[in-house]
Amino acid sequence: MFLFFGYFPFLSFNSGHFPEIDLFISAYPVANQFIMVFQICCMGIGMGASVLTSRFWGMKNQEALRKSITIMLRICLGFALLFSLVTFFAPEAIMRIYTTDPEIIREGARYFKWAVPCYLLLGLSLTSTIVLRSVGQVRLPLISSIFAFIINIFFNYLFIFGNFGAPRMGIEGSALSTLIARIVEFSVICVYLFFVDTKIRYRLHHFFMRCRDSAWRIGWFGLAFTRILDLCATEN
Repeated sequence: MFLFFGYFPFLSFNSGHFPEIDLFISAYPVANQFIMVFQICCMGIGMGASVLTSRFWGMKNQEALRKSITIMLRICLGFALLFSLVTFFAPEAIMRIYTTDPEIIREGARYFKWAVPCYLLLGLSLTSTIVLRSVGQVRLPLISSIFAFIINIFFNYLFIFGNFGAPRMGIEGSALSTLIARIVEFSVICVYLFFVDTKIRYRLHHFFMRCRDSAWRIGWFGLAFTRILDLCATEN
């Protein structure tokens, strides 16, 4: 939603060349409500994991730290797959949850067509960002977020209105711009965590490590679920 207000001045400035602006302004925030649900889930998962990662980081227990990240990533991938499938197969049904206007539903479904890959990218980058911050690495997530925001603004201006010779895509251009920004943010955050980071030293092969201890899963799920409820209560 913050991104929407970020490029709202561009919409106003180009309203003469964008007659569907009212429909766009109506459909975009409605479609993003469903994506916001996924984002809240990922924030709860990441914050639940951060309680454990910060603890094990302080204890210098690298094995336990990596286990908590592994469980976090697996759950995040499960959520991303679920939301992606629902969005891919039933975009109009999702829109009907929030509105009965057929034009807004149709416009929102166009947005969802490009949003499907964003769940995986958003989920992994968001949860990984929270983990990095929990061990004191805050600069890279901040820089990547600012950079992704600027990229989103630029490509929105490019694709929504068809500036500089780009195709005029309307709300689909907004979704494509978000996808590009997510790819950039994912590339920076996840490449750093999986290949460069020297503090946690979490690598891709750790994703397949065994986490048999049932106490891990019960405690972790409890923390994540509590965080999700807290975030939902805050949103309401």
